[in-house]
Amino acid sequence: MQKQPLDFSSVKKLVVKSIDSDVQIDVSKTGEYFVVGSEKDLLIDRKNDTVEISTRGRFILPMIHYDSSPISVSIPPQLNEILVTSVSGDVKVNSVKASKLSFKTTSGEFTCDSINCDFCEIRTISGDISLSQPNTRRLVITTISGDIEIKGVVPGDYDWVISSVSADVELETVGVPNMRVTFRTASGDLTSNIGYTREGREYLFGDGRMKVVVSTTSGDLTIKATNRAERAEDIEKKILRLVAEGKLSYEQAREILKELL
Repeated sequence: MQKQPLDFSSVKKLVVKSIDSDVQIDVSKTGEYFVVGSEKDLLIDRKNDTVEISTRGRFILPMIHYDSSPISVSIPPQLNEILVTSVSGDVKVNSVKASKLSFKTTSGEFTCDSINCDFCEIRTISGDISLSQPNTRRLVITTISGDIEIKGVVPGDYDWVISSVSADVELETVGVPNMRVTFRTASGDLTSNIGYTREGREYLFGDGRMKVVVSTTSGDLTIKATNRAERAEDIEKKILRLVAEGKLSYEQAREILKELL
C-alpha cells in the first residue's frame, strides 16, 4: 500500500471508480490530501476542476475475477461534488460536505456518517445502506434487496425518497419525528414507537415538516424516536471505546463531547 499526495487546489469534483476495491473517504484533519492504495492498481487523473481515482482490475487464475486493494482518500472539508461507483466493494464516507453526493454500487455495502449536502443519491442492487446523522435536504435511495438504516435524524425542511423491492427500512430520529411519511407498499408493514395520525397512505408525525416517501413491494418500514439523553449516552459510549482503543486521547475526547453535547 502506498500513500500518494493529491493536489486539490481549484478542484471542485472528486470521482472514485472501483471494481471490487473497498473505498473509504474522510475529511483531512491535517490539511494533507492523499490517496492510499496499491500503486500498481491506482490510476489518478486530474482534468480542469476534477480529480478522478480509478482502479485497474487484475485477473487472478484459476479463479477469473478482478482483484484490487482497498482505497482510502483524504479530502478537503468541502467540495462541490463527490461521485463514487463500485461493483462489489464496500463504500464508507465520513463527515464529508458537498453540494452533491452520488454513490452507486451493485452489491457492496454503503456506510455513511455525518454527511452534509444539498442533494445525495444512493443506488445499489443488493448492498445494505447505513446512514448516521445525515444532514441533506434532498435524499434519493434506490435498492432492490439491501436493507436501509438511517439513524440520528434531526428532522428539518427535508424531502427524501426511498424506493426498494424487498428491503426493510428503519428511520430513527432524535426527539419527535416531525415527518409526513407516504408509505406505498403491497405487503409491507409500518411500525413505530411513537403515535401518529393516518390518512390513507400518509402518516403524520409531529408537525410534519419533513417529507418522506417510502415505496416498497414487501419490505417493512420502522420509525423509531430516541430522546436526546439516549443519544448522548450512545455518543459517550462510542467515544470512550475509541479512547480505550487508543484512537483518541482524553483531551480529544473531552473536546468532542463538549462540542456535541
